[in-house]
Amino acid sequence: MIKIISLKDLIYIIPDLMNLFLSGFIFVSVYNCLNTRTNDMSLTIIWSLFISYLIKLFYSLIHIILLKNTLINSNIKILVYSATGFFLAVILTYIKKTGYLQKLFYNINNKSINDNIFDDIIDYEKQTRMNIFLKSSNIYYSGRFAMREEKDLDSWIILTDYCRINKETINVIFDPDDEGLKSTVAINLHNIEYIEIMYENDSNVWKRINFETDI
Repeated sequence: MIKIISLKDLIYIIPDLMNLFLSGFIFVSVYNCLNTRTNDMSLTIIWSLFISYLIKLFYSLIHIILLKNTLINSNIKILVYSATGFFLAVILTYIKKTGYLQKLFYNINNKSINDNIFDDIIDYEKQTRMNIFLKSSNIYYSGRFAMREEKDLDSWIILTDYCRINKETINVIFDPDDEGLKSTVAINLHNIEYIEIMYENDSNVWKRINFETDI
């Protein structure tokens, strides 16, 4: 016979459910957001349960070793676990993006550890200029990279200080500065054939790509 759980019983077990799942879900969500990753729901649930278990195990060991005579409220545990999931995702993302770690993984398997090629080739700290060539078009856009938006196939890249150039004659067709305009251009990645990228002379990204530095 199937036992029907009452609302009162459900409310009573909510803290246990949150202890079981929430901290891992926060970690997975924040990590995916910071690294422009997407997972299907089943994989998200599996990782959430696994990470939650590790976080809970870590604090259980601390409690046994250092605070074995202290009783901690379950609500406080949820807050601590959740905060740990959040900051762990931020810290792991920061460590992942360090040059030394990227070079180590590249030396091991000759592959990037990033999930998006732009994280490897765009210098976010210094100016990065781009020539963006469009599919089936005789024009291209030349400008300074400003930002990008990730939405799978419907992703966009934004340029500032740009101009529109005829690909065959290399003549400038439109330059906002000539009109006294403050302008940006948003280009859908689906419409891009290829991108040429120019770096500043002291760009660490350029040096890393060409193995001119240890970072």
